Amino acid sequence: MKTLLFRLLVLTFLCTAAIEIGSAVAQSSPSAFDGKWHGERIDVSNDFICNVTDISGTVSGGQISFRLHYNDTQLTGQIGPDGSFDLEGDHDRWEYEFSGKAVGDKIAGTWSVGNAPCRGTWWVKRVK
Repeated sequence: MKTLLFRLLVLTFLCTAAIEIGSAVAQSSPSAFDGKWHGERIDVSNDFICNVTDISGTVSGGQISFRLHYNDTQLTGQIGPDGSFDLEGDHDRWEYEFSGKAVGDKIAGTWSVGNAPCRGTWWVKRVK
């Protein structure tokens, strides 16, 4: 009986420690993603106005500042404690909606345009 109780106590301790470690990893500091980034926006709508384009920019203090190369749209937002975020675009005509998640050296997500059929995925990797 004492052996079983001891094993349950050890198992409880190990489970609690694993949860705390997992939570700490998932809740990394937004500034952990600081640096230069480069990648691509991919369209899946097959509409002729929705061009594939490069994306590049920086993250500083968790603040994202990316640029779509083909029309110079600036995308800005703040990475949250869990790595997720939404980005706002500054284009006069197109209502860009970007969201994503930062994990390690990769940021990826989905995008759409509120006033056009364009939509798809996007990704950037940290530039070393």
